[in-house]
Amino acid sequence: MSIESGKALSWSFVMNISSLGINAGLMFVLAAILGPENFGIVAIASIFLFFLQILGGQFFITVLIQRDVLEEEHVDTVFWLSSCWCVLMACLAALMADFWAGVNRTPDVAPVIMALAPLVLIKGLAIVPRGLLLRHLDFKHTTIAMVLGSLCGGIGGIYLGLSGYGVWALVVQQWILEIVLLCLVWFFSRFRPHFRFSRKHLIDVLPFARGAFLNELGGFAQSRSEAILLGILFGPVLIALYRITDRMVQIITSILSRSIASFLLPFASRHQNDEVKLKQIIEQCIRLSTALSFPVLGVLAGNAPLVLEVLGPEWAIAWIGLMLLCVVGALQSFSLLTPHLLQAIGRPGIGAAVTWGTAATSVCSFVIVAYYVQSESVQFQLAAVSGARALVFLLINVPVNLFVIIWAVGFKASFLGKLLLGPLTSFVAGTGLGYALAHNFVPSEWDWIIRFILSVGGSGALAIATLLIIDIKVRDVAIRNLKHVTHRFFTRIS
Repeated sequence: MSIESGKALSWSFVMNISSLGINAGLMFVLAAILGPENFGIVAIASIFLFFLQILGGQFFITVLIQRDVLEEEHVDTVFWLSSCWCVLMACLAALMADFWAGVNRTPDVAPVIMALAPLVLIKGLAIVPRGLLLRHLDFKHTTIAMVLGSLCGGIGGIYLGLSGYGVWALVVQQWILEIVLLCLVWFFSRFRPHFRFSRKHLIDVLPFARGAFLNELGGFAQSRSEAILLGILFGPVLIALYRITDRMVQIITSILSRSIASFLLPFASRHQNDEVKLKQIIEQCIRLSTALSFPVLGVLAGNAPLVLEVLGPEWAIAWIGLMLLCVVGALQSFSLLTPHLLQAIGRPGIGAAVTWGTAATSVCSFVIVAYYVQSESVQFQLAAVSGARALVFLLINVPVNLFVIIWAVGFKASFLGKLLLGPLTSFVAGTGLGYALAHNFVPSEWDWIIRFILSVGGSGALAIATLLIIDIKVRDVAIRNLKHVTHRFFTRIS
């Protein structure tokens, strides 16, 4: 990689680590303050609004990043189209608030949707400046905007939560975050809209935009369909438990894998016509993504009861669901690169087909499982739906993504198998030792901090050692980076 691309990848990691790390800490604090029911109400409303944001044009960010030749008329056309459409989507959200609350049998959702509906427009106004920053690999300023937005929103949310405002603490948090983010991306971007709309340039971007839209919509169906059905079938408590466990997993995959995927789209788009270079990029991204995510998620799976214990007994019952969702997250760290690869080479329609196929299968299996567990305990229900999702990813999603990557890049199946062997083994090692330490070897009467350090530290060390022993290239990179850091450290001291 060049120096420019290396810096961009580093800032992509910083962006996800900082913003998601802040959001994770705030989420746990607010979850502990507000409890599952309030948390579930906002989750039900947020899923509905997120769907409207996709309809409102978030996929246009991908259009702006991927195009080889991007003219000013393209940018202005996308800006006015997405802005006007987001106004309609915000109005639609407000009009459907009572309907969505009725579907979920949770009346308190309606006023929350009404309060959050204008954020669809706020997010829409940030599409073009964010897309242009990412197109130029400017992850630095995107990071600053997201971190400051998360900090400001979190401070406001925690203050109101401690002041007894309940669910409205989460609403205010979202408002502050999006307003700060919008102001900063416009401040950092050089783009200023002109009053022009080109039908010719609209027609030029529509074919790719259509595929990108279907891919985004399929991603929503794949990742959020379970949460939608949970709200409809079981109510806010179960959806809160599912969301908190799924969010833990998604934070890790976003920090470690989505950082790479975010970088992959603009970087691979630059080399979409160079088969050799593209193959090298994909190999490096798969190796890095899986080597980072699998061990961490394995350790989280093994220590799931210990991690949830800190939130309180009302959250601790979700530990089996968290373990199973860690399996989903590990498999996602590999498969989520595929849509970005296909978008980079101008084939978003294939990525959409893969995503929609997985989503449809996941929904069908989920409905079947949900039908048979409605009379069971909340803990059993969560474990059943999480297990169904894990099976779909293991038996359908991963094989399909392997086939697509082999077709798109030209890898051999045996090569990909060797590439994934080390990370997979490290996941199993981290899960097994973490569970054994937490349940059998570390006394439960010891202080939580001591148990956490011993169990997570021991399982993490084994997971990392397993990966380094099996994967020679990862070991070589780790040794090289360690020598580089050590050299710089002792040079500064001397």
